[in-house]
Amino acid sequence: MLIIRFAVDAVKTKKYPRGIDKAKEFVHIVEIVVAIVVVSIPEGLPLAVTLTLAYSMRKMMKDKALVAR
Repeated sequence: MLIIRFAVDAVKTKKYPRGIDKAKEFVHIVEIVVAIVVVSIPEGLPLAVTLTLAYSMRKMMKDKALVAR
């Protein structure tokens, strides 16, 4: 989305970055993407583990493999 936004803004304002400016903008976009990924993985991991365990528990209950005691 950031790359699309960058391209649309460049077309709207008719300011196309050249050389080092283009590289700096690309590196900035990559930095933002990496930061979002680093933050989102710890946020979603506990939820994914909980849902997986709940699904597995239901499957074991259906197979009568889960002991309540």
